[in-house]
Order: sequence, then structure tokens, then C-alpha cells
Amino acid sequence: MVWTHERILTIPEEYRDFMLTLKPILDSRREGTILRTTAIPFGKIVGLLKSKYDYSSDEIRVLADTLRQRGLVNEDSMGFFQPSGEGEAFIKAIIEQEQDEVASRIPPFPTFAE
Repeated sequence: MVWTHERILTIPEEYRDFMLTLKPILDSRREGTILRTTAIPFGKIVGLLKSKYDYSSDEIRVLADTLRQRGLVNEDSMGFFQPSGEGEAFIKAIIEQEQDEVASRIPPFPTFAE
């Protein structure tokens, strides 16, 4: 699936933020990174989301289960999450969209003729 700006905006912010908690996995794959993150524990995801949303752990579990059912995340038997291939594409699309929004708010620097 191609994650267009319009499609991303139809996904509730809570789901987008859940997926962004998995971004360190993608970041750790960059060249020169010493430690590689392969999964994020559910407890850490809960901590990150609870700081923004007034959700219980059970409610965040519903978010996780929904994303798993939609094929965006995988969960192992120990409760560690990682994005699926489609989930990685979704995270990258969210990041690109955010970068585009930031860049569009910054005014251009003027050019001067010599």
C-alpha cells in the first residue's frame, strides 16, 4: 500500500504515535550505529503513550492488537513489538510527512545579487 498524505491523516493520531514508538528500530539500522534495536517492549510503549494520552494499559493493548490485526506490527511471546514491512513503510511515510510540514513552515532565505 502507498501511504499518501490523505491516508495518513485518516489514521487516528493514537495509532500514528504508537507506530512512532517503534521508530528506534528503524533508526538503529543506519550505518555507523553500534547497538541495534530489534524490538520495543510493550511496557515502554505504554510509558511513552501514557505521557501523551490518558489511556490505561488495557486501552493501549487494544491499540496494539488492532495494529497487529491490520498487519502493521508483530508481537513476540515476550510482549516485544516490531513493525512489519508494511508498518515500516507507514512509519517512514509519517516521518516524511512531518519533515515536509516542518520545512513548509520555515521561510526561505533570501538570495542577494552581487
